[in-house]
Parts: sequence; C-alpha cells; structure tokens
Amino acid sequence: MNSGLSAKYLSVVVMAFNEAETIIGVVSDADSILRNTGLSYEILIIDDGSRDNTGEICDNLAKEFTGIGVVHHKQNLGLGNVYRTAFRKAQGEFLTFYPADGQFPVSNINEFIPLMKDHDLILGNIKEVKSSWVSKVLANGERMLLRLIFGEFPHFKGIIMFRRSILDSIQLRSSGRAWMVLMELLIKAYRRGFKIDSISVIMRPRAYGKSKVNNIKTVASFLGQIFSLKISLLRFGV
Repeated sequence: MNSGLSAKYLSVVVMAFNEAETIIGVVSDADSILRNTGLSYEILIIDDGSRDNTGEICDNLAKEFTGIGVVHHKQNLGLGNVYRTAFRKAQGEFLTFYPADGQFPVSNINEFIPLMKDHDLILGNIKEVKSSWVSKVLANGERMLLRLIFGEFPHFKGIIMFRRSILDSIQLRSSGRAWMVLMELLIKAYRRGFKIDSISVIMRPRAYGKSKVNNIKTVASFLGQIFSLKISLLRFGV
C-alpha cells in the first residue's frame, strides 16, 4: 500500500441501469486491477433504479468484496443524477467513472493514474470504433452544438478522472437527466485554469443489451440543459 495516501485515495464509480449480465464482470475486474495498483481505493456502485435484478447483484457484490459501497436510486433518474450522487457519496481524493455495461475495460485506469501526479483532470477520448450511423450523427451533432454555444474547451468522450478538489472549488448548478453536469464541471475547470490533459482509451462493443443514452428522453433533456447551462454561465460567470 502506498504510504502517505488518504484512506480513500481513489473512488471508482460503477454506473448501472439494468446491467445484470455485465455488472459482476466489471466489478470483479475493477477490484482485481485496483488491488494491483497498490493504492487505497473504494468501488462505489450506483444502481439507477434498475428494473431487472441488477440491484440485488450489487448488494451481493458488496458482501463478497471489501471496499464496495452501493447506492440505489428508487427510480431511474438518468445519468446526470448518477453523477450528482457520486459527487456527494464518493470519498476518494480522485474520482473516476465506469459504465457497468463493460464497454470501457477498467484496465484503462492504469493509463490515468500516473498522469494524476501532475494534473487535476484527465479526459479519456475513445479510439476510432465502429458505431451505428445514428450514434455517429448524434455524437457529431452534439459536438458541433457544444462548440457553438460554449466556445473552446477540451474534447471529451470516454472516461474521466479528476481531483476532488475541483468539486470543492466549483459550484455546479446543472440539473436534469443528461450528463450536462459533467460538461459544466469540465467547462468551469478549463476556464479556471486547472491542469487538464487528454489520452486515448479503448472502448469495446456492448456484449449485451443496447445503449440507454441515445433515446428521445435523454436527448431532449440534454438539449434543454445546454441552454440552461449557457444562461447560468452568463448569469453567474465562472
């Protein structure tokens, strides 16, 4: 164990919604990989109102492994509220997030950890992968819209790791289902001069199920939050 580190040095947040087929493998891999880093850590699973037996599996994993905590949302609240819950509950000096669908191998974390010594925030950007034309259109449209509204800020699509001190110094005002709260964190951290870097990360095809992000409810919420965030930035500044 590394000396001089806090009791909860690294928080790995696993985000789950109806991922009964994959959650065990993701958490098991995370625990194995984290133990090999020699760091103190916690794994925080957030079950976002799953309607299958994901919640039960998460509770069983918490009994099987040490250092695992579980938070259950009584209903599906969306990705934005998963992040907000993690911001409140995670105890680590550094935070990172992994979907429970297993598309991002937790081994990516080994690329992030060395970089955190000299940075406040590391952004993982996905290497070129095959995706449906719908996903490509949504991703490109999202990127163009964000640049148009918010101007220059680091590109991000993948895994993120950052120091808790950013959360302690930035007031986040975004609400809603979509992941705009994370975009607000990135924009404000960039404008305030935190040390940010980007690396490439691996993304695998889904082994089970389909994406729960590219749907009308989430896209509509995302668009609404974009303009709410712009108004908030203009009103309160950075």
